[in-house]
Amino acid sequence: MKGVYGVLIVLAISLALTIFFLFSGFWYGVMIAGILATAFVSIKPMYSITASTLISMTAFIIFEIPLMMDGLMRLMFYVGSIAGINGNILVIIAILLDGMMALGGSFIGVFINRVAFAGKPAITGSIGKN
Repeated sequence: MKGVYGVLIVLAISLALTIFFLFSGFWYGVMIAGILATAFVSIKPMYSITASTLISMTAFIIFEIPLMMDGLMRLMFYVGSIAGINGNILVIIAILLDGMMALGGSFIGVFINRVAFAGKPAITGSIGKN
């Protein structure tokens, strides 16, 4: 049961910080959200990296929904026509770039957890053997 709590903590921290950084306009803060979400919770790296990356991409989609209602797609079609690609592709690229930044931050966070805490639980127990 401790492992479930660890994953939930990673999800909550990643979701809250990703939305905070996106609304503040600091887009690269998504990496910081991934670092902070995975550095202090000692669970298997596969679980923490996957959870942090997927919830970050979900938070980005939640962030984009009001913008899409206010005409983001029209703007993306104009920008895409300048770049020579479709506006829908630009939105997909933005989501994937957010996922890549979260993935990079998660890898750094897991590395910090393994080096600084030697894989011992900083906040919660671990899932299985680390």
